[in-house]
Amino acid sequence: MTEIGENYIFKTAPIPGTPEAMRIWVLGDFGRGNELQKMVKDAYVDYTGDRHTDVWLWLGDNAYQVGSDQEYQDIVFSGEWGYQDILRKWPFWTTPGNHDYLSVDGYYTNPESTAGPYFDIVHMPTEGEAGGVPSGTELYYSFDHGNVHFISLNSEVTWILFEESVMMDWLRQDLAATTADWVVAFFHEPPYSKGSHDSDDAFEAFMTGMRENFLPTLEAYGVDLVLAGHSHVYERSAQIKGHYGLSSTLTDNNFVDDCNDWTNKKEPYYKRVYADDSLKGTIYVVCGNGGSQDEGAPLDHPIMCSTDDGIGSIVMDVKGDTLISRYLNGVGEIVDEFAIVREMYPVGMEDYDLEVKEMGDLLLYPNPTSQILYLRYYLSKNSAVDMEIYDLSGRLIYTESYKEAEGKHFHYYDLNQLQLSKGIYMVDLKCNGVRQLRELIGVY
Repeated sequence: MTEIGENYIFKTAPIPGTPEAMRIWVLGDFGRGNELQKMVKDAYVDYTGDRHTDVWLWLGDNAYQVGSDQEYQDIVFSGEWGYQDILRKWPFWTTPGNHDYLSVDGYYTNPESTAGPYFDIVHMPTEGEAGGVPSGTELYYSFDHGNVHFISLNSEVTWILFEESVMMDWLRQDLAATTADWVVAFFHEPPYSKGSHDSDDAFEAFMTGMRENFLPTLEAYGVDLVLAGHSHVYERSAQIKGHYGLSSTLTDNNFVDDCNDWTNKKEPYYKRVYADDSLKGTIYVVCGNGGSQDEGAPLDHPIMCSTDDGIGSIVMDVKGDTLISRYLNGVGEIVDEFAIVREMYPVGMEDYDLEVKEMGDLLLYPNPTSQILYLRYYLSKNSAVDMEIYDLSGRLIYTESYKEAEGKHFHYYDLNQLQLSKGIYMVDLKCNGVRQLRELIGVY
Protein backbone atom coordinates (compact mmCIF):
# COMPACT_ATOMS: atom_id res chain seq x y z
CA MET A 1 0.00 0.00 0.00
CA THR A 2 1.35 3.43 -0.94
CA GLU A 3 0.29 6.65 0.77
CA ILE A 4 0.58 9.85 -1.29
CA GLY A 5 0.10 12.62 1.20
CA GLU A 6 -2.18 12.17 4.18
CA ASN A 7 -5.48 11.30 2.46
CA TYR A 8 -4.52 9.54 -0.77
CA ILE A 9 -3.82 5.80 -0.79
CA PHE A 10 -2.95 3.46 -3.64
CA LYS A 11 -2.86 -0.32 -3.29
CA THR A 12 -2.27 -2.68 -6.19
CA ALA A 13 -4.43 -5.78 -6.54
CA PRO A 14 -2.86 -9.13 -5.61
CA ILE A 15 -1.77 -11.54 -8.31
CA PRO A 16 -4.89 -13.34 -9.65
CA GLY A 17 -5.43 -16.60 -7.79
CA THR A 18 -3.63 -15.45 -4.65
CA PRO A 19 -5.80 -16.30 -1.59
CA GLU A 20 -5.06 -12.96 0.03
CA ALA A 21 -7.54 -11.69 2.62
CA MET A 22 -9.73 -8.95 1.18
CA ARG A 23 -12.54 -6.66 2.26
CA ILE A 24 -15.40 -5.86 -0.11
CA TRP A 25 -18.00 -3.11 0.37
CA VAL A 26 -21.29 -3.51 -1.52
CA LEU A 27 -23.53 -0.48 -2.02
CA GLY A 28 -26.74 -0.21 -4.06
CA ASP A 29 -29.22 2.52 -5.03
CA PHE A 30 -27.29 5.04 -2.99
CA GLY A 31 -27.12 8.27 -5.02
CA ARG A 32 -30.07 10.07 -3.48
CA GLY A 33 -28.33 13.14 -2.09
CA ASN A 34 -30.02 12.70 1.28
CA GLU A 35 -29.27 12.00 4.91
CA LEU A 36 -29.89 8.26 4.44
CA GLN A 37 -27.05 8.07 1.92
CA LYS A 38 -24.72 9.80 4.39
CA MET A 39 -25.79 7.55 7.28
CA VAL A 40 -24.97 4.37 5.34
CA LYS A 41 -21.60 5.74 4.26
CA ASP A 42 -20.68 6.92 7.78
CA ALA A 43 -21.75 3.60 9.31
CA TYR A 44 -19.38 1.70 7.02
CA VAL A 45 -16.48 4.13 7.44
CA ASP A 46 -16.80 3.82 11.23
CA TYR A 47 -17.10 0.03 11.02
CA THR A 48 -14.11 -0.61 8.77
CA GLY A 49 -11.86 1.92 10.52
CA ASP A 50 -8.26 1.48 9.37
CA ARG A 51 -9.08 -1.70 7.47
CA HIS A 52 -8.49 -0.98 3.78
CA THR A 53 -11.39 -1.62 1.39
CA ASP A 54 -9.99 -3.69 -1.49
CA VAL A 55 -13.09 -3.86 -3.69
CA TRP A 56 -16.06 -1.45 -3.67
CA LEU A 57 -19.06 -2.63 -5.71
CA TRP A 58 -21.77 -0.25 -6.96
CA LEU A 59 -25.02 -2.08 -7.74
CA GLY A 60 -26.63 0.61 -9.91
CA ASP A 61 -28.90 3.63 -9.53
CA ASN A 62 -25.76 5.41 -8.47
CA ALA A 63 -27.18 8.92 -9.09
CA TYR A 64 -30.84 9.91 -8.96
CA GLN A 65 -33.09 10.85 -10.63
CA VAL A 66 -31.82 10.40 -14.18
CA GLY A 67 -28.09 9.68 -13.84
CA SER A 68 -27.06 13.02 -15.33
CA ASP A 69 -23.51 14.29 -15.18
CA GLN A 70 -24.57 17.07 -12.80
CA GLU A 71 -26.24 14.59 -10.46
CA TYR A 72 -23.09 12.46 -10.36
CA GLN A 73 -20.99 15.53 -9.59
CA ASP A 74 -23.33 16.87 -6.89
CA ILE A 75 -24.41 13.62 -5.21
CA VAL A 76 -21.56 11.14 -5.68
CA PHE A 77 -18.33 13.06 -6.22
CA SER A 78 -18.81 16.11 -3.97
CA GLY A 79 -21.03 17.76 -1.38
CA GLU A 80 -22.09 16.72 2.11
CA TRP A 81 -23.40 13.34 0.90
CA GLY A 82 -20.63 12.50 -1.54
CA TYR A 83 -17.80 9.96 -1.40
CA GLN A 84 -14.97 12.26 -2.43
CA ASP A 85 -12.90 11.43 0.65
CA ILE A 86 -13.01 7.64 0.23
CA LEU A 87 -12.72 7.73 -3.57
CA ARG A 88 -9.15 8.86 -2.90
CA LYS A 89 -8.44 5.55 -1.19
CA TRP A 90 -10.76 2.76 -2.35
CA PRO A 91 -11.28 1.51 -5.93
CA PHE A 92 -14.84 1.04 -7.15
CA TRP A 93 -16.37 -1.27 -9.74
CA THR A 94 -19.85 -0.58 -10.99
CA THR A 95 -22.89 -1.76 -12.89
CA PRO A 96 -25.60 0.57 -14.25
CA GLY A 97 -29.16 0.84 -12.97
CA ASN A 98 -32.39 1.93 -14.61
CA HIS A 99 -32.03 5.47 -13.23
CA ASP A 100 -28.48 5.73 -14.56
CA TYR A 101 -29.85 4.66 -17.92
CA LEU A 102 -32.39 7.49 -18.12
CA SER A 103 -29.51 9.64 -19.38
CA VAL A 104 -27.94 7.01 -21.64
CA ASP A 105 -28.49 7.69 -25.33
CA GLY A 106 -30.10 4.82 -27.19
CA TYR A 107 -31.66 3.03 -24.19
CA TYR A 108 -34.72 1.98 -26.14
CA THR A 109 -33.23 1.90 -29.63
CA ASN A 110 -29.70 0.54 -29.48
CA PRO A 111 -28.90 -1.90 -26.67
CA GLU A 112 -25.20 -1.70 -27.53
CA SER A 113 -24.94 2.06 -26.97
CA THR A 114 -22.40 3.32 -24.43
CA ALA A 115 -23.11 7.01 -24.89
CA GLY A 116 -24.27 9.15 -22.00
CA PRO A 117 -23.06 10.37 -18.57
CA TYR A 118 -22.70 6.97 -16.87
CA PHE A 119 -20.40 5.57 -19.54
CA ASP A 120 -18.54 8.88 -19.85
CA ILE A 121 -17.79 8.91 -16.12
CA VAL A 122 -16.88 5.29 -15.38
CA HIS A 123 -14.15 3.45 -17.25
CA MET A 124 -14.34 -0.29 -16.77
CA PRO A 125 -12.01 -2.85 -18.43
CA THR A 126 -13.01 -3.98 -21.91
CA GLU A 127 -9.95 -6.00 -22.95
CA GLY A 128 -9.47 -8.20 -19.90
CA GLU A 129 -6.95 -5.76 -18.40
CA ALA A 130 -7.94 -6.80 -14.88
CA GLY A 131 -8.53 -10.48 -15.63
CA GLY A 132 -11.32 -12.39 -17.33
CA VAL A 133 -12.25 -12.74 -20.98
CA PRO A 134 -12.28 -9.40 -22.88
CA SER A 135 -15.85 -8.18 -23.35
CA GLY A 136 -15.03 -5.45 -25.87
CA THR A 137 -17.55 -3.15 -24.20
CA GLU A 138 -18.18 -1.30 -20.93
CA LEU A 139 -21.74 -2.63 -20.90
CA TYR A 140 -20.49 -5.75 -19.10
CA TYR A 141 -17.07 -6.96 -18.01
CA SER A 142 -15.21 -9.08 -15.47
CA PHE A 143 -12.17 -8.71 -13.27
CA ASP A 144 -10.10 -10.69 -10.76
CA HIS A 145 -9.04 -9.68 -7.30
CA GLY A 146 -6.97 -12.33 -5.56
CA ASN A 147 -8.87 -15.60 -5.68
CA VAL A 148 -12.25 -13.98 -6.49
CA HIS A 149 -13.59 -13.54 -10.01
CA PHE A 150 -16.18 -10.74 -10.31
CA ILE A 151 -18.66 -10.46 -13.20
CA SER A 152 -20.62 -7.26 -13.89
CA LEU A 153 -23.67 -7.92 -16.05
CA ASN A 154 -25.96 -5.27 -17.52
CA SER A 155 -29.59 -5.86 -16.55
CA GLU A 156 -30.82 -2.69 -18.30
CA VAL A 157 -30.57 -3.75 -21.96
CA THR A 158 -33.10 -5.68 -24.03
CA TRP A 159 -30.66 -8.58 -24.47
CA ILE A 160 -31.71 -10.01 -21.15
CA LEU A 161 -35.20 -10.71 -22.50
CA PHE A 162 -33.81 -13.40 -24.79
CA GLU A 163 -32.08 -16.72 -24.19
CA GLU A 164 -29.25 -15.90 -26.60
CA SER A 165 -27.34 -12.64 -26.94
CA VAL A 166 -23.81 -11.31 -27.31
CA MET A 167 -23.68 -10.80 -23.54
CA MET A 168 -24.72 -14.42 -22.95
CA ASP A 169 -22.09 -15.67 -25.37
CA TRP A 170 -19.42 -13.67 -23.58
CA LEU A 171 -20.67 -14.78 -20.13
CA ARG A 172 -20.32 -18.46 -21.03
CA GLN A 173 -16.80 -17.92 -22.34
CA ASP A 174 -15.81 -15.96 -19.25
CA LEU A 175 -17.22 -18.49 -16.79
CA ALA A 176 -15.62 -21.38 -18.64
CA ALA A 177 -12.22 -19.65 -18.59
CA THR A 178 -11.98 -18.64 -14.94
CA THR A 179 -10.08 -20.79 -12.46
CA ALA A 180 -10.75 -18.56 -9.45
CA ASP A 181 -11.83 -20.16 -6.17
CA TRP A 182 -14.78 -17.79 -5.86
CA VAL A 183 -17.11 -16.36 -8.52
CA VAL A 184 -19.38 -13.41 -7.67
CA ALA A 185 -21.80 -11.88 -10.20
CA PHE A 186 -23.41 -8.48 -9.70
CA PHE A 187 -26.03 -6.49 -11.62
CA HIS A 188 -28.86 -4.10 -10.84
CA GLU A 189 -32.23 -5.87 -11.20
CA PRO A 190 -32.63 -8.86 -8.85
CA PRO A 191 -34.12 -12.13 -10.08
CA TYR A 192 -35.92 -12.61 -6.76
CA SER A 193 -37.43 -9.89 -4.56
CA LYS A 194 -40.55 -8.95 -2.65
CA GLY A 195 -39.32 -5.49 -1.72
CA SER A 196 -40.11 -2.20 -3.43
CA HIS A 197 -40.03 -4.24 -6.64
CA ASP A 198 -41.78 -7.59 -7.01
CA SER A 199 -40.03 -10.18 -9.16
CA ASP A 200 -43.41 -11.83 -9.79
CA ASP A 201 -44.83 -8.63 -11.30
CA ALA A 202 -45.48 -8.94 -15.04
CA PHE A 203 -44.24 -5.37 -15.54
CA GLU A 204 -40.79 -6.26 -14.12
CA ALA A 205 -39.65 -7.72 -17.43
CA PHE A 206 -35.94 -7.19 -16.80
CA MET A 207 -36.07 -8.92 -13.42
CA THR A 208 -37.85 -11.81 -15.09
CA GLY A 209 -35.36 -11.82 -17.96
CA MET A 210 -32.39 -12.13 -15.64
CA ARG A 211 -34.06 -14.98 -13.75
CA GLU A 212 -35.24 -16.97 -16.75
CA ASN A 213 -32.35 -16.45 -19.16
CA PHE A 214 -29.18 -15.78 -17.16
CA LEU A 215 -29.58 -17.69 -13.88
CA PRO A 216 -29.41 -21.14 -15.54
CA THR A 217 -25.98 -20.24 -16.94
CA LEU A 218 -24.72 -18.68 -13.70
CA GLU A 219 -25.76 -21.75 -11.71
CA ALA A 220 -24.48 -24.23 -14.31
CA TYR A 221 -20.99 -22.75 -14.02
CA GLY A 222 -21.04 -22.75 -10.21
CA VAL A 223 -21.35 -19.04 -9.42
CA ASP A 224 -21.23 -18.76 -5.62
CA LEU A 225 -22.98 -15.46 -4.97
CA VAL A 226 -25.21 -13.07 -6.94
CA LEU A 227 -25.61 -9.46 -5.77
CA ALA A 228 -28.27 -7.01 -6.96
CA GLY A 229 -29.96 -3.73 -6.00
CA HIS A 230 -33.08 -2.05 -7.49
CA SER A 231 -35.40 -3.20 -4.72
CA HIS A 232 -34.87 -0.78 -1.84
CA VAL A 233 -34.50 -3.43 0.86
CA TYR A 234 -32.10 -6.12 2.05
CA GLU A 235 -32.93 -9.75 1.21
CA ARG A 236 -30.76 -12.87 1.43
CA SER A 237 -31.72 -16.25 0.04
CA ALA A 238 -31.19 -19.84 0.98
CA GLN A 239 -28.77 -21.74 -1.24
CA ILE A 240 -31.00 -22.63 -4.17
CA LYS A 241 -30.86 -24.10 -7.64
CA GLY A 242 -33.05 -24.58 -10.67
CA HIS A 243 -35.83 -22.10 -9.86
CA TYR A 244 -36.51 -19.76 -12.77
CA GLY A 245 -40.25 -19.15 -12.52
CA LEU A 246 -42.65 -17.29 -10.26
CA SER A 247 -42.32 -17.67 -6.51
CA SER A 248 -45.42 -19.88 -6.47
CA THR A 249 -43.55 -22.53 -8.49
CA LEU A 250 -40.81 -23.00 -5.87
CA THR A 251 -40.47 -26.58 -4.57
CA ASP A 252 -38.40 -28.30 -1.90
CA ASN A 253 -36.15 -29.65 -4.65
CA ASN A 254 -34.91 -26.11 -5.32
CA PHE A 255 -33.34 -25.82 -1.85
CA VAL A 256 -29.80 -27.06 -1.29
CA ASP A 257 -29.77 -26.07 2.38
CA ASP A 258 -32.55 -25.83 4.96
CA CYS A 259 -33.87 -22.27 5.10
CA ASN A 260 -35.76 -22.49 8.39
CA ASP A 261 -34.71 -19.98 11.06
CA TRP A 262 -31.47 -19.36 9.17
CA THR A 263 -30.86 -15.94 10.74
CA ASN A 264 -30.33 -17.53 14.15
CA LYS A 265 -27.81 -20.13 13.00
CA LYS A 266 -24.04 -19.97 13.10
CA GLU A 267 -23.70 -22.81 10.63
CA PRO A 268 -22.48 -21.65 7.20
CA TYR A 269 -23.56 -22.50 3.71
CA TYR A 270 -21.42 -25.29 2.28
CA LYS A 271 -20.20 -24.86 -1.28
CA ARG A 272 -19.69 -28.49 -2.26
CA VAL A 273 -17.27 -27.97 -5.10
CA TYR A 274 -16.79 -31.63 -6.02
CA ALA A 275 -20.24 -32.90 -5.10
CA ASP A 276 -23.07 -34.02 -7.35
CA ASP A 277 -24.93 -31.14 -9.01
CA SER A 278 -27.94 -31.80 -6.77
CA LEU A 279 -25.87 -30.56 -3.82
CA LYS A 280 -24.70 -27.36 -5.50
CA GLY A 281 -26.49 -24.03 -5.45
CA THR A 282 -26.16 -20.25 -5.42
CA ILE A 283 -26.95 -17.59 -2.81
CA TYR A 284 -28.81 -14.45 -3.97
CA VAL A 285 -28.61 -11.14 -2.10
CA VAL A 286 -30.52 -7.91 -2.70
CA CYS A 287 -29.08 -4.71 -1.21
CA GLY A 288 -30.71 -1.69 -2.85
CA ASN A 289 -30.97 0.52 0.21
CA GLY A 290 -27.69 2.45 0.34
CA GLY A 291 -29.65 5.72 0.27
CA SER A 292 -33.11 4.60 -0.85
CA GLN A 293 -35.75 3.24 1.50
CA ASP A 294 -39.28 1.95 1.00
CA GLU A 295 -40.72 0.83 4.32
CA GLY A 296 -43.57 -1.65 4.53
CA ALA A 297 -42.53 -3.90 1.65
CA PRO A 298 -43.97 -7.45 1.82
CA LEU A 299 -40.52 -9.11 2.15
CA ASP A 300 -42.15 -12.52 1.84
CA HIS A 301 -40.40 -14.19 -1.09
CA PRO A 302 -40.17 -17.87 -0.07
CA ILE A 303 -36.49 -18.26 -0.94
CA MET A 304 -35.43 -15.38 1.33
CA CYS A 305 -34.10 -16.28 4.78
CA SER A 306 -33.31 -12.78 6.04
CA THR A 307 -34.90 -9.44 5.14
CA ASP A 308 -34.87 -5.79 6.24
CA ASP A 309 -36.66 -2.69 4.95
CA GLY A 310 -34.29 -0.19 6.56
CA ILE A 311 -31.11 1.21 5.01
CA GLY A 312 -27.68 -0.38 4.87
CA SER A 313 -24.80 -1.93 2.94
CA ILE A 314 -22.85 -5.19 2.84
CA VAL A 315 -19.42 -5.77 4.35
CA MET A 316 -17.80 -8.86 2.90
CA ASP A 317 -14.53 -10.53 3.93
CA VAL A 318 -12.92 -13.28 1.88
CA LYS A 319 -9.97 -15.32 3.04
CA GLY A 320 -9.00 -18.63 1.50
CA ASP A 321 -11.93 -21.05 1.58
CA THR A 322 -14.28 -18.81 3.59
CA LEU A 323 -16.48 -15.88 2.58
CA ILE A 324 -18.24 -13.95 5.36
CA SER A 325 -20.92 -11.38 4.54
CA ARG A 326 -22.44 -8.94 7.04
CA TYR A 327 -25.37 -6.61 6.49
CA LEU A 328 -24.57 -3.32 8.24
CA ASN A 329 -27.56 -1.03 8.81
CA GLY A 330 -27.57 2.75 8.81
CA VAL A 331 -26.73 3.08 12.51
CA GLY A 332 -23.80 0.67 12.40
CA GLU A 333 -25.49 -2.54 13.61
CA ILE A 334 -24.89 -5.97 12.08
CA VAL A 335 -28.42 -7.11 11.27
CA ASP A 336 -27.58 -10.23 9.27
CA GLU A 337 -24.47 -12.37 8.84
CA PHE A 338 -23.68 -15.48 6.86
CA ALA A 339 -20.67 -17.45 5.70
CA ILE A 340 -20.00 -19.62 2.68
CA VAL A 341 -17.42 -22.37 3.14
CA ARG A 342 -16.02 -24.16 0.13
CA GLU A 343 -16.15 -27.98 0.30
CA MET A 344 -18.06 -30.11 2.78
CA TYR A 345 -15.33 -29.56 5.36
CA PRO A 346 -12.25 -27.36 5.46
CA VAL A 347 -9.02 -29.13 4.55
CA GLY A 348 -7.86 -31.16 7.54
CA MET A 349 -11.32 -32.16 8.80
CA GLU A 350 -12.06 -34.87 6.25
CA ASP A 351 -11.48 -37.61 8.84
CA TYR A 352 -14.41 -36.53 11.02
CA ASP A 353 -16.41 -39.69 11.77
CA LEU A 354 -19.76 -39.18 10.02
CA GLU A 355 -21.10 -42.43 11.42
CA VAL A 356 -20.53 -41.64 15.10
CA LYS A 357 -23.73 -42.10 17.14
CA GLU A 358 -22.53 -40.59 20.39
CA MET A 359 -21.09 -37.18 20.93
CA GLY A 360 -17.73 -37.33 19.15
CA ASP A 361 -14.63 -35.36 20.01
CA LEU A 362 -14.89 -31.63 19.57
CA LEU A 363 -12.72 -30.65 16.60
CA LEU A 364 -11.15 -27.20 16.15
CA TYR A 365 -9.74 -26.16 12.79
CA PRO A 366 -7.39 -24.61 11.91
CA ASN A 367 -5.34 -24.61 15.08
CA PRO A 368 -3.28 -22.41 15.27
CA THR A 369 -5.54 -19.91 13.49
CA SER A 370 -5.31 -16.26 12.54
CA GLN A 371 -8.88 -15.42 11.53
CA ILE A 372 -11.53 -18.14 11.24
CA LEU A 373 -12.19 -20.90 13.78
CA TYR A 374 -14.35 -23.91 12.86
CA LEU A 375 -16.01 -26.14 15.48
CA ARG A 376 -17.26 -29.60 14.56
CA TYR A 377 -19.22 -31.93 16.88
CA TYR A 378 -22.09 -34.41 16.97
CA LEU A 379 -25.23 -34.38 19.18
CA SER A 380 -26.87 -37.70 19.95
CA LYS A 381 -30.10 -35.90 20.86
CA ASN A 382 -31.61 -32.41 20.93
CA SER A 383 -29.61 -30.36 23.38
CA ALA A 384 -28.84 -26.97 24.86
CA VAL A 385 -25.29 -25.97 23.97
CA ASP A 386 -22.95 -23.66 25.86
CA MET A 387 -19.73 -22.53 24.18
CA GLU A 388 -17.19 -20.46 26.10
CA ILE A 389 -13.68 -19.20 25.37
CA TYR A 390 -11.25 -18.36 28.21
CA ASP A 391 -7.73 -16.99 28.25
CA LEU A 392 -5.07 -18.77 30.30
CA SER A 393 -5.76 -16.58 33.34
CA GLY A 394 -9.32 -17.95 33.43
CA ARG A 395 -10.92 -14.73 32.17
CA LEU A 396 -14.06 -15.34 30.10
CA ILE A 397 -13.51 -13.87 26.62
CA TYR A 398 -16.64 -15.04 24.80
CA THR A 399 -19.78 -17.00 25.60
CA GLU A 400 -22.71 -18.22 23.56
CA SER A 401 -25.73 -20.39 24.38
CA TYR A 402 -28.15 -21.93 21.92
CA LYS A 403 -30.28 -25.00 21.23
CA GLU A 404 -29.57 -27.52 18.50
CA ALA A 405 -31.13 -30.67 17.15
CA GLU A 406 -29.63 -34.14 17.01
CA GLY A 407 -26.99 -34.57 14.33
CA LYS A 408 -23.73 -33.17 13.03
CA HIS A 409 -22.92 -29.51 13.56
CA PHE A 410 -20.29 -27.29 12.02
CA HIS A 411 -19.94 -23.69 13.25
CA TYR A 412 -17.59 -20.87 12.36
CA TYR A 413 -16.31 -17.90 14.38
CA ASP A 414 -14.43 -14.81 13.20
CA LEU A 415 -11.62 -14.23 15.70
CA ASN A 416 -11.34 -10.58 14.66
CA GLN A 417 -14.96 -10.07 15.68
CA LEU A 418 -14.27 -11.84 18.99
CA GLN A 419 -11.27 -9.51 19.42
CA LEU A 420 -8.90 -12.35 20.26
CA SER A 421 -5.27 -11.27 20.18
CA LYS A 422 -2.20 -13.47 19.82
CA GLY A 423 -2.05 -16.08 22.57
CA ILE A 424 -3.40 -19.37 23.92
CA TYR A 425 -7.06 -19.86 24.82
CA MET A 426 -9.33 -22.66 26.03
CA VAL A 427 -12.54 -23.54 24.17
CA ASP A 428 -15.13 -25.09 26.52
CA LEU A 429 -18.16 -26.84 24.97
CA LYS A 430 -20.96 -28.25 27.15
CA CYS A 431 -23.92 -30.23 25.79
CA ASN A 432 -25.80 -33.42 26.64
CA GLY A 433 -24.13 -33.43 30.04
CA VAL A 434 -20.70 -33.71 28.42
CA ARG A 435 -17.97 -31.11 28.75
CA GLN A 436 -15.03 -30.89 26.36
CA LEU A 437 -12.05 -28.55 26.66
CA ARG A 438 -9.71 -27.81 23.77
CA GLU A 439 -6.66 -25.57 23.55
CA LEU A 440 -6.77 -22.89 20.84
CA ILE A 441 -3.72 -21.00 19.61
CA GLY A 442 -4.33 -17.58 18.10
CA VAL A 443 -1.64 -16.10 15.85
CA TYR A 444 -1.51 -12.73 14.08
